[in-house]
Amino acid sequence: MTTTPSLEDQARIFAADISDLLNGTVTGGIRLTAVVTPERGTIVGRGITKRQWQVQSIPLTLNAKAARAWLRVGYVLQLDPERVHLTVAKSDYSLYLDEPCDEMVLHYDYDREPTNEYPAAHFQVSGTASALAELCERTGQQGKDLKDFHFPVGGRRYRPTLEEVIEFLVIEGFADARDGWTDIVAAHRADWEDRQLRAAVRRNPDVAVDQLREDGFL
Repeated sequence: MTTTPSLEDQARIFAADISDLLNGTVTGGIRLTAVVTPERGTIVGRGITKRQWQVQSIPLTLNAKAARAWLRVGYVLQLDPERVHLTVAKSDYSLYLDEPCDEMVLHYDYDREPTNEYPAAHFQVSGTASALAELCERTGQQGKDLKDFHFPVGGRRYRPTLEEVIEFLVIEGFADARDGWTDIVAAHRADWEDRQLRAAVRRNPDVAVDQLREDGFL
């Protein structure tokens, strides 16, 4: 009989996989850890210990050169309802101008079961937008900043991934990248898409069977 890996074991593998993705693209020597906590669940992030649950930022530099920006990457993990497969309950990909994470540039947030009215997966960005400010004026929402708006980005199943954030940082010139970074991003993205597809099939088996039958596989 095959034994299902525990949540802690799967979380450690997940943390190592994310560490490999980061160190193979825009960082060097970074290690994410996974810790099971009694209050906040299983947390994955840099600097996480059994006594310290605050996720530390990651300098976007490949060597000893001073970082120009910092990336915070954090997850809260759980098992699916069948207690078999690893599931992301929360994730946070945030770009900052400073290591303490006081000056936010942008923020991708996901909460599988949000406790507010905002989209489960959303995007926030610091800055100004004159057209948006005008719309706020017209709709009686004076005083709201651009960062106060939570833009929806795909929902639970098709939310942005860390691979896409890394791709954005490199293409837009915000982070240097290692040689071959595109291959690493592509491989990790393909693996994530496979896991999401499998999860979608498990939750919608009738739809999957209908499509396979329509395509002549059944």
